[in-house]
Amino acid sequence: MEDDKLIQDFFSEMKKNDQENIEVPAFPKQKRKQTLSTYVSSIAMVLLLVLGYVALIPKHKTNDATESISIVISSEKSGSESLIQQENPTSDWESPTASLINDF
Repeated sequence: MEDDKLIQDFFSEMKKNDQENIEVPAFPKQKRKQTLSTYVSSIAMVLLLVLGYVALIPKHKTNDATESISIVISSEKSGSESLIQQENPTSDWESPTASLINDF
């Protein structure tokens, strides 16, 4: 307890001495210089953003001529019909390792 009080007194005395003896110089406020390169670089950034935006916009081309669509219906089986209709039902399916069980 006494040690804490001694330490506090020591540092408060040092603080008092610092405030009395040390003079803080006044620093003048400096103006920020605007150079030509800052203006040029900011204009270049804006131009790059605008050009990038214009380049990435999807371009929709409209034609005055209408395109005709013809639908051909054929009686032949298409490739997707065989995928939809199963030739072998799942009850006939046998796992690849079923022969191992039957062998032993």
